[in-house]
Amino acid sequence: MACRTRLSMMLVLVLALPFAAACGAAEEPAPEAPEAPVEQAPEPVAAPPVQEPEPRPPAEPELVGNIVLSGDDFEWGEFGAGQPAPYTWTVRINNDTTATLSIRVSFQFLDDDDQVLKIERTTIRLDPAAGRTIREAGTMPYDDALKVIGFVADYTYDIVTP
Repeated sequence: MACRTRLSMMLVLVLALPFAAACGAAEEPAPEAPEAPVEQAPEPVAAPPVQEPEPRPPAEPELVGNIVLSGDDFEWGEFGAGQPAPYTWTVRINNDTTATLSIRVSFQFLDDDDQVLKIERTTIRLDPAAGRTIREAGTMPYDDALKVIGFVADYTYDIVTP
């Protein structure tokens, strides 16, 4: 019997161990070490599209020097009641700059409230370091002429580019 007992024990061990393992009675395997994170190569980033700079308008030349307005004067001609009133206005303009200029001179006739009654304009072209006296004649209605108590001369300019 000893032989049978051994044989039965062996059968029990041979049959019981796989059965016990299948039912969870066997020791659980040791936890596996966590996997090291796999570093992935960064995805290539597309370069932003190259934008062409917006075209800039050409820079205006800088004016070096001064424009001098002087000698502004005004005279009435002879006129009678109800007749158009003749006048002459005079302005001296000097281009004391390094650029050729197109200068627009305005002569304004003012009333006692400094309101503009009439504007006369003329445009001249002056080379650098040049000057000119402008003398303009005109007429205005008699009633408007009676309201004129003053005048103002002014100018605007543009740089003439070659």
